[in-house]
Amino acid sequence: MAIGLSQQMNSLFYIATFLIMLHWNTSSIPSSSFTPFAAAQPGSALGNATFYTAPYVPSSCFGFDKDQFPAGNLFAAASEYLWNDRKACGKHFRVSCVGGTNLGVAKPCKPGSIIVRIVDKCPLPGCQGTLDLSAEAFNTIADPDAGKVMISYIE
Repeated sequence: MAIGLSQQMNSLFYIATFLIMLHWNTSSIPSSSFTPFAAAQPGSALGNATFYTAPYVPSSCFGFDKDQFPAGNLFAAASEYLWNDRKACGKHFRVSCVGGTNLGVAKPCKPGSIIVRIVDKCPLPGCQGTLDLSAEAFNTIADPDAGKVMISYIE
């Protein structure tokens, strides 16, 4: 499968960020309070996640249907990259937090991963993440004070 230019640029950004973080001098930050990256899921892609809050309807995929939302409100809006002319609707992605995007929160990630269902499109130009998670989904994998985190995700 061919990789689009935006995905290549996104990947290069995260590789560069990773390399910078590897060499970053954290001597002023106690190692017990700062974990720059968690392990990514094998075979997964890297991206970033933000979150949005209610009201969650109408959604781009399922309108006002209340049955669109999975248990625990673990759902997301897909970025233009994943949206693929509505083909993302109803798909499920395993998502885990792998690092922060700013230094404002020392430990942005929570352990584990979640499975989210795509129910909406994250509109341009305001979309700031690969996945825009429901507030509940984001809070399951990351500290909401972080606002935006790096993730690994796989369908």
